[in-house]
Amino acid sequence: MAINQVLEPFNSQPRVFNQTYLDLTFVLGPPSGERYEMLVETAQLSGDSFSKVYRTYIEEVFASFDEKNILDDAFSCVLGTDIKTNDLFPTYQFWLKRKDKIAKFYLSPEEESVEIPAVMVFPPKFTLKSGLPLNINVEMEHAKYVSAFLGKALKLDWIDMSGTLSEQGDQWYE
Repeated sequence: MAINQVLEPFNSQPRVFNQTYLDLTFVLGPPSGERYEMLVETAQLSGDSFSKVYRTYIEEVFASFDEKNILDDAFSCVLGTDIKTNDLFPTYQFWLKRKDKIAKFYLSPEEESVEIPAVMVFPPKFTLKSGLPLNINVEMEHAKYVSAFLGKALKLDWIDMSGTLSEQGDQWYE
């Protein structure tokens, strides 16, 4: 996807920009409609929990984008230049108690804990498509647009986001 190509002058040194966030995490709520029904049926037929089936599905979705992934496209669009995220870390949130928000993860009354898939990206590792350092600060406002894009593309009920601030160390934005 060609998006407002950034001119990279010959023999110029790229400016390395300190990023506000060390990482951004997108917690991927359950899908809706036919996709949800398909995953429920798969879980019931296999005897696995919905959490396990859904995590496997999400990992496959993101693993299938080797050269160019959905997050590269989303961040490129939001930042106005072709970028590569370069590092994607599939993870999950673990919940020990039932909550209304995650009710679709419980397929039986016996289930108490769920694992909700999440994907982490690391803005300091983002580069231009050419491999040169990115000189745009990736902000939470950008991540919100990417979150909306992911929610629509994957037909999710909701997405939660958080990020670790680079200068404050242990503080989180949610």
